[in-house]
Amino acid sequence: MVTTIGSRVAGLSRALTVAAGIDSEARKLWETWQSQRHFGARAVVGALDALGGLREGLEPVEAADLVWVHNDPALYHRLVIERRWAKKRFEEWLYRNAPAAASPMKTAADANRPGCPSARERGDGLDGHQQAARQPHICWC
Repeated sequence: MVTTIGSRVAGLSRALTVAAGIDSEARKLWETWQSQRHFGARAVVGALDALGGLREGLEPVEAADLVWVHNDPALYHRLVIERRWAKKRFEEWLYRNAPAAASPMKTAADANRPGCPSARERGDGLDGHQQAARQPHICWC
């Protein structure tokens, strides 16, 4: 999802960042946007924390900062647009590095692995790997 959003907003993000350096109204918009992005990161981390998904010893405040940074369209812009990484390479790199805030998680590539115990806890009839196939990289087992 980050790569899809990043590909759509990377240019706009860059333009707004540059404009914020020279225009007070653009600066206010940029600050609001950053605040909203961080709010979203805190919400994701709150959900992870409620499920016991934060890495041991990592405080939610720090985890939210890590999610916020990895979710920044500038990261996509720098690596995919400027450095010409393939989108797939960026996505794989992100999957390896962004979950540093969380406990080890499975990806959609693991969706056919049998025996995920998290289905019993959730009670939705899907094992975590089937859930991961629906929502890539979100499996709590």
